[in-house]
Amino acid sequence: MSNRLTTFSTACLALLVWHGSMWAADEPVAAPAAAAAKAPIILLKLDDLGSSSKDPRAGVSDRWQKVTDFLEEQKIKASYGIICESLALDQPAFIAWLKARQDKGMIEFWNHGYYNAFKPATGSTNNGQSGQFDGSTLEQQREFLTHGQQLFKEKMGNEMHSFGPHSGKIDATTYAALEACPEITMVWFYGPPKGTTTSKFVFERTINLEVPIFNPNPEDVKARYLKSGHSQAYIAMQGHPNQWDEAKLAAFKTTVTFLREQGCTFMTATEYLAAHPPAKQ
Repeated sequence: MSNRLTTFSTACLALLVWHGSMWAADEPVAAPAAAAAKAPIILLKLDDLGSSSKDPRAGVSDRWQKVTDFLEEQKIKASYGIICESLALDQPAFIAWLKARQDKGMIEFWNHGYYNAFKPATGSTNNGQSGQFDGSTLEQQREFLTHGQQLFKEKMGNEMHSFGPHSGKIDATTYAALEACPEITMVWFYGPPKGTTTSKFVFERTINLEVPIFNPNPEDVKARYLKSGHSQAYIAMQGHPNQWDEAKLAAFKTTVTFLREQGCTFMTATEYLAAHPPAKQ
């Protein structure tokens, strides 16, 4: 009898040890969730959205469509910068495409300036103008901003809340002009020049998606992320989908996949600011 009890006790002890080891092995499963909570938010700033042609039946280019299909299928949020002159054309197919994206809730649109190809004032020095928002007068810059905002509201029924210049930089006048658009609360990358203050939240650029420009570079992103990106609150990345062929699109997808594997969450600009309001001065 004692041998039987000993055998039974030994079996029970072995079973408890086995279960204990299973519980111990299961404990680290919570680690990815903890890592995800600490991983930075990713803001995909994708530039230069416009209609594919002046044909009223035209929507967006195949390249934009493929990027959008990927993001929506993977439930990845992004922010698309609209060249606002495209909103002035009679293009119901393009507007319908924008509204479909808006309804799905994965894409947010932002003001990427009015002109796709800005033509400075004539003269040997172009009156100091190098872009829509660099050297232009306060009146001009207000018009560029407000006209785009008005067109978007007319066509889409709501507002754009962030701004970033197309093909150029901005100056102190831009921040004065932005005061005419209180609905714009965020600016991409280009902060106010020294001596200029602003109430707008400025997203900083720390890691580039494209290296060199127009070329998504997953290896560069990975190296920079592992070096210092994982400790940042957010990473805002700029890309130009209409410049991406199949190979570049694949590189973009590889980059997104890597960031998701690190536990990163993707947000739109407005969503990020709502979740992380800046401290009041």
